[in-house]
Amino acid sequence: MWSRILDVADKLITLLKLTDCNDGTGETMWDRSTIYIATDFGRDKVRNTPGQALDATSAISTGHNLNNGNVILSPNLKPGVYGGVDNATLNTFGFDRSTGAPAPGTVMREGDIYSAVLRSLGWKGADAFAGQIDIPALDS
Repeated sequence: MWSRILDVADKLITLLKLTDCNDGTGETMWDRSTIYIATDFGRDKVRNTPGQALDATSAISTGHNLNNGNVILSPNLKPGVYGGVDNATLNTFGFDRSTGAPAPGTVMREGDIYSAVLRSLGWKGADAFAGQIDIPALDS
């Protein structure tokens, strides 16, 4: 699945790099683009059917949570993998917003993702929303 998704993204980026904005700036469409690949929501560990002991017949694993990742491709962001996965719990963790270093135990919230997307579009500080979180590690 990932090879197909990234192959399509690579081809789209190639097309955008070859397409001039035609406004005299010399910029290509890629210079003004962001590709956001949202992953599926996380899954809670199994839980039992109410009133029953937890066993193979009563286990349900349909709980949803926001423990997931995403991919943001943009010429305005420094390429890299930010955060990681805790091997003991299989939960994701965040990163240091200044250095980009993995930071186990750090939780990145919706405001972090929204701020990263705005940063990928070149919006920082006063250009963005009042609650934007500063993430200098992402600057290209």
